[in-house]
Amino acid sequence: MASDLDSLEDDPKTVIMDAISGMDNLEEAASILADILSGDFDPSTADPNDLAMAAIMLLAAEAKKAPGGAEDYMDNFDPKAPLSPTEQLAVDIAKASKDNVSDTMKDLLESLNLI
Repeated sequence: MASDLDSLEDDPKTVIMDAISGMDNLEEAASILADILSGDFDPSTADPNDLAMAAIMLLAAEAKKAPGGAEDYMDNFDPKAPLSPTEQLAVDIAKASKDNVSDTMKDLLESLNLI
C-alpha cells in the first residue's frame, strides 16, 4: 500500500479531493486564514511551503462550497480569472511562493491550476 506522500506525488488532485470531503470546518478555517493573509501579513517572513499550503487551503475551501462540487470546481478553476477575493488571494500566494517550494509542493500547485 502506498504512503500518503506516494499518493500525493502520483495523483495530487485526488489526495486533495479526498481531504476536502473530510474537512468539516474548512470554510471557517479558510476565512480566518484569508483575514490573516490579507491584513498586514508580510509573506517574506513565512516559509514558502507554508504559503503554498495556505493557497491550497483557500482554494479547497472555495471548491468545497462550489455548487457543482469540488472536483468540477477544480477541473474548471482558472487562475487567470479568479471569481472571488479568496481565489485571487490563493493565486497571489501560490505565485509568490512557487519558486521556493519543494518539487512536490510545486507539482501540487500546478495540478490544482494555481500556477
